Amino acid sequence: VIINKALFLNTKLSTSVYQYSNKKSQRVFSGGIGPSFIIGNLKRNILDYTSFSLMPQFIDKKGESPFIFDNLSSESKINFNLKQQIFGPILFGFSTDYIINKDSNDYKKFTNNKYSLDISRRAYKVSLFYKNNQSFGLNFNIFNF
Repeated sequence: VIINKALFLNTKLSTSVYQYSNKKSQRVFSGGIGPSFIIGNLKRNILDYTSFSLMPQFIDKKGESPFIFDNLSSESKINFNLKQQIFGPILFGFSTDYIINKDSNDYKKFTNNKYSLDISRRAYKVSLFYKNNQSFGLNFNIFNF
């Protein structure tokens, strides 16, 4: 697949409605628009690819989930994503959220920091990640399956 080197304008619009058996519910509306760019094409072995994106997300949330794992975030934020080729198919990734919600305890702070080290090939990607000083893991993706 040819890598499109360019400046892009990305948009995101989503809504979620959850109704629980205890008569509680949560509704979330999220939207944003932001730029991303790609430089390089992964033809050389060292530092020949950089991808960066910036996506503000404005969130309106009503209600709460009775479950901690299912409770959606109500914080408006700016999401930053970076992928950089290190050597051959090995890429370093970093993503974080900058909180822009003035009512938040995390206002003007970076949260949800995630570091990754990927081996990215045409047919698959293996990724080791470390997130928020709390979790780490392994992702495996198969493309065009």
